[in-house]
Amino acid sequence: DGSGRLKPDLTAPGVGVRSAGRLFNGQPTVNLTLSGTSMAAPHVAGAVALLWSLEPGLIGKVEETEQILLDSAVAVPSADCLSDTPQSPNPVYGYGRLDVLKAAQRVLGNRVAIAVEAFPPEGGVLTGGGVVASGSLVTVTATAAPGYTFVNWTERGVEVSTEPLYAFTAQENRRLAANFRPPLWLPVISRQGGAR
Repeated sequence: DGSGRLKPDLTAPGVGVRSAGRLFNGQPTVNLTLSGTSMAAPHVAGAVALLWSLEPGLIGKVEETEQILLDSAVAVPSADCLSDTPQSPNPVYGYGRLDVLKAAQRVLGNRVAIAVEAFPPEGGVLTGGGVVASGSLVTVTATAAPGYTFVNWTERGVEVSTEPLYAFTAQENRRLAANFRPPLWLPVISRQGGAR
């Protein structure tokens, strides 16, 4: 990276890690307890795979992904690293210990969930719900099923729109209900007195 700083950049579990292995004397595959970089590196590779699955836009953006991992690491200062003062980064732990949960929360932190549901469920078809970037424009649409009539969109029982197409800026998680009126069935009475 051109910093001239001693490595590592990040540490991960690498002592006493259970792993699959094959003994060299021809014995069948066994579980081994091993230590070292060969045990720590897969933890970091797995963290990268998780972040890329959570945010496909990060795929191939190695420097950005690395920065997320470094920024979310749990700092482990070390006073035995060329200085009398504990510091981070340092040449023993780098920026600290890998924290996959914190990294994932950072990736997902700028997102909100928009849930949509129809009442009654057979009343219509809805589009536009899902996980979106905070601050983005969201449009949800309610299309009434045959015989049903769209009434309104509500959130926690409060009306937010009377239009089937409802657009808003996503700032927080929302649960929207599209309400439909069922078909009105009137009995038909014939002159003979029977009902149909």
